[in-house]
This record gives sequence, C-alpha cells and structure tokens, in this order.
Amino acid sequence: MRIYQSSDGKWIFFDGKTKHFFDTEKEALNAMGKVKMVNEVLSVIKMLVEPMEKAADAWQLYWDLGGSVSEEDLSATGLTTDEFAGMITTLEQFKKFCNNEAVATAAYRVHINKAKVSGQ
Repeated sequence: MRIYQSSDGKWIFFDGKTKHFFDTEKEALNAMGKVKMVNEVLSVIKMLVEPMEKAADAWQLYWDLGGSVSEEDLSATGLTTDEFAGMITTLEQFKKFCNNEAVATAAYRVHINKAKVSGQ
C-alpha cells in the first residue's frame, strides 16, 4: 500500500489492486489507515478459527473421558484439580461465546494466564 500525488494534484492511495483518488493527502492517509485496520481485524479474527474448533474438541474429549481428573492425572502439569476445572469452564464458555449462547461472567483470564505457564 502506498500514497502518492498525481500530476493533477490529486492524492492516490494504491492498495495493491485498486487506485483510490482523494483531494487531500489527509483523506488518502485516512483511507489507507482504514484498510490497514480492516486487514488487522481480519487477521485477528482468522486466528480465532483454530482455537474455536480446538476448544470445542478439547471440551468434548474431557467429557468423553469421564469429565474429571485427579491430582495424580495432573501431577506432570503442576495444576490443581480446581485450576484445571477452571480451564474446562473457560473452554466451555468460549465454545458458548462462539456459538452465540449465553456466557457466564467470570475472570477467565486467570485460567488462561495459568495455562500459559503450566504443563509440558
């Protein structure tokens, strides 16, 4: 993406495919900023696809395997059963969020932060 001024004084924002014409440099810069912002939002949203699918799969696997774990099961991770239960709840709520279901208000970030520093 780039902005340049044409010989007739118009400002041109070229997004790589299309030329967009503006009367002022500020308008062209604003348009370029919006395109960059839209691309950034798309990039972040696309990064949610894999976690969305994996959250549902991991949550289902937990319940398929009996829906509980022991301290012994978690010994290699350094997690307590309460911490792990909070992580399962976080997955469940994320799954619900992605499926437009009611989500409970809670401090899920605590479980995400714990997961970042736990395990193998």
